[in-house]
Amino acid sequence: MKKILLNALLTCVSLSFAQSGAYAATKEHTAREKNKEHLRCIAKKLQAKYYNPDQYMLPKKCKLRRTLERLFSHPKVIQDNYWFTKAGFKTKFFRVRGSLRVASHPQLKGYLIKMFLESEAREKMWDRQRTLITRAGVAAELRELIKKNKLRKIKVPKKYLFVLPPAAKTRIKTYVLVVQDMKLVKMEKSKKAWKKIASKRVLRELYCVLNHGYASLAIDQNIARTKNGKFACIDTEYPRRTFDLKRVERFFSRSNKLYWESLIDHEKVHKDRGVNW
Repeated sequence: MKKILLNALLTCVSLSFAQSGAYAATKEHTAREKNKEHLRCIAKKLQAKYYNPDQYMLPKKCKLRRTLERLFSHPKVIQDNYWFTKAGFKTKFFRVRGSLRVASHPQLKGYLIKMFLESEAREKMWDRQRTLITRAGVAAELRELIKKNKLRKIKVPKKYLFVLPPAAKTRIKTYVLVVQDMKLVKMEKSKKAWKKIASKRVLRELYCVLNHGYASLAIDQNIARTKNGKFACIDTEYPRRTFDLKRVERFFSRSNKLYWESLIDHEKVHKDRGVNW
């Protein structure tokens, strides 16, 4: 009798553990699904806000448009690097991760282009196109922020979208991002400028930009020094986000680190010369 009762008790305990395990697994699965749904909702909101290319197209009555139509009239110009180079383009930067290409052309004075070649983007070509649209949209928003707050030391390049003409014979609708050339100095000089030249006004303007979620914490590369003494936000790849502002302190001098900390703590935040927080 005792043996039967013991077996029954063990069976109940086993079932209890099995049920609790199943419940935990179900709860975990539900949490994952809710998280996925949350991310999908965020993606849809971002898509609705930023992925409207019509807002950022290069003006139709622009001389630059006619030049681009001529340069991209060859059916193989974006097929691979060989044909791209043969068309007169010079690659200034190529990012292996993501296959983004930044290039110049003698006939595009004052502008650069950012784009993807078919041989490099391949089946991800359309996904890559959406990143160009986002870059144009975020640049437009940041330009409005700079204008509203009357920032004078930090700028953002003008960015326009251009659709390749039918003569290019692309497999899908293909965009090129036309970017104003900000005439940047070399990265080492830019890094030195943030360390030794950046004034308190520059720091306040940088705080304004980063605190609103724009640009990048890699300020030596992505908020680079220009030849005319300004700082250019060249990275508009991502929509607004939240930064850990303390992470940029490594680029500053000792005195600027202290001033930056005061801005973060809101102890000595100045609204000097029209810079609003």
